[in-house]
Amino acid sequence: MRKVEIHKKKIANAEQRLIDLKSQSGQQEEKLKRLSDHSSKAWEWIKQNQDKFDKHVYGPPIVECSVKDPRYASAAESLLQRNDFIAFTTQSREDFRKLQRFLNQELGLHDISIKTCTVSLSSMSPPVTDEELCSLRFDGWAKDYLEGPEPVLAMLCSENRFHQTAVTLRDISDEEYRKLERGTITTWVAGKQAYQVIRRREYGPSATTTRVRQLWPARIWTDTLVDSSSTERDLMNCISEWKQELSEIIASGEEERSTLQRLKGERDAVSGEKDELEREKAEKQSALVNYKALPTKLGKLVPSMPSSLCATTQC
Repeated sequence: MRKVEIHKKKIANAEQRLIDLKSQSGQQEEKLKRLSDHSSKAWEWIKQNQDKFDKHVYGPPIVECSVKDPRYASAAESLLQRNDFIAFTTQSREDFRKLQRFLNQELGLHDISIKTCTVSLSSMSPPVTDEELCSLRFDGWAKDYLEGPEPVLAMLCSENRFHQTAVTLRDISDEEYRKLERGTITTWVAGKQAYQVIRRREYGPSATTTRVRQLWPARIWTDTLVDSSSTERDLMNCISEWKQELSEIIASGEEERSTLQRLKGERDAVSGEKDELEREKAEKQSALVNYKALPTKLGKLVPSMPSSLCATTQC
């Protein structure tokens, strides 16, 4: 029965999600759900429908990526806005259009961000060499501290300049700050602050403005467990409800099967009676035909009288 299979699948999915909530990937998916319920539903659909696309469609960075060293989590997160964390990555314009149509038009999901990246991670060059970066006393580029599928990392570099943002855990001096303002690196994170140099070349080489932002503590790529007690409670309530409905569906099905079996028995009995009546009818019809045929048969059995006897008796 289709209803039984649907309920069994819902129960299995909910039970699996209860297990997943205890894992790191499950925790990240719970964070995605809290950031965007539509994106969470879209991700569940995409995982089950990858065959509809020409190339693999990747989930949001919040679930696909992680930081290699938690000390750099705040620096990495400072480069992203909410929509960046929940963005899906497609690898072709055709898949972008397909995904947009499926999610928006067919599933009715609208709090969705989709990015397309067709370039390789290796093709993206930083503004200075690693040796020069080291001489400036930076630890590395932001992309160096993030791990995940290459197309997603390439998308983050293309959209959010992870390959061009220098990172160090220490604070920089005023002298280093002035040197960086004049250099080719335009975004960097040092200590607890993020810097962005904006150059107005139309006003000359010295026309620059530097934006400085304070970093927030990391909240996405952390090992801190999300309080999922309410989600677990909701899942257990759903499982209990679906199991009760499943029991009712099965009981109803068994009752229907019992009724069907009884009706089948009654039908077979009636069919048997009908066959017996038809047999009796056929016998009686055969007997009647034979009875009506008796005079003819008897006439054929009585012998004709001899002609000499007939003359003597003057018949």
